[in-house]
Amino acid sequence: MTTKAIADSKVPEQDVQQKDGRGQGVNGQDVQQKDGRGQGVNGQNVQQKDGRGQGVNGQAEHAEYLAVFPEYPPRDDMNNPLYLHESSHMRSLAIHFGRDESTLVMSEVPISTTATIRREHRRPDLIVAFGCDRDLLIRQKGYSIATQGKPPDFVLEVASESTGRVDYTDKREEYESYGIPEYWRFDYSGGDYHDTALAGDRLAGGRYEPIEIQEIDAMSLRGYSAALGLWLCWENHRLRLFDGRAEAYLRTHDEEYDRAELEAYERQQAELRAALAETRAERESYERQLAEMRAEDAENRAEYEARARRQAEAENRRLRAALEALRRRLGGR
Repeated sequence: MTTKAIADSKVPEQDVQQKDGRGQGVNGQDVQQKDGRGQGVNGQNVQQKDGRGQGVNGQAEHAEYLAVFPEYPPRDDMNNPLYLHESSHMRSLAIHFGRDESTLVMSEVPISTTATIRREHRRPDLIVAFGCDRDLLIRQKGYSIATQGKPPDFVLEVASESTGRVDYTDKREEYESYGIPEYWRFDYSGGDYHDTALAGDRLAGGRYEPIEIQEIDAMSLRGYSAALGLWLCWENHRLRLFDGRAEAYLRTHDEEYDRAELEAYERQQAELRAALAETRAERESYERQLAEMRAEDAENRAEYEARARRQAEAENRRLRAALEALRRRLGGR
């Protein structure tokens, strides 16, 4: 189904007739859009428009509300917590892309051409969109391609026993029709639920073409995502993201924790080395002062001894002279 065909579909569970470009119903009659109680929104007859004041088909229409996505429960399995959240891939991607407010990195966000076509809603396990209006996304409780003005740049589905086949059949066709540039699939089991352990498709001429997947060894596969500028890796049943320019993996929670511990240890070691160096410098200063004091003391002692010797020699000379004088007096008698 094309984007236009999806956008023109009748809204389910609402009493609605579709207008054509001349403001006439598809059966040639004027129409009204009603809410679940059979009333026009705010009690008035309205037509649906997107966030830019345009109809979902690009025609100027009147509207008094912004359609929102319904509330959806979280996935009923542990695959996203185990293979996305626990590894902190979303946080790592957000940090990698500079925490730009216009960059969306989220999980299980409803997406569709419009919020009103509920039967076409999908909730990818991972969605990345650049140039996204975050405020509009929050107001609509999902990603409407019509109101955002562009499809997400990247989506990924994690395999599960219940939806594995849908991921590489129906969803592939729908994401292709939405115009999403890249669609990736990760199967932790190695291909029990998907048709392969790791697969990616890139949009070319409106159609998905498979992205080359490289087999590094029996427990390692990888493919390059041009949308993210990263390698997606299937390694020993785990999803990893590798930055080829930095030649490093985007770090997981455990690696962040280990790195933080290592940095803390290195800081402590650096502080100890600095304290030891300071102590050594103080000791060396003390030893220099002590050596100077000893040298000064030796110098003083030498000077004292020299002065004492001079005084003793002078006293000896005086005594000898006195003795000689005494002898001469005695010899003269």
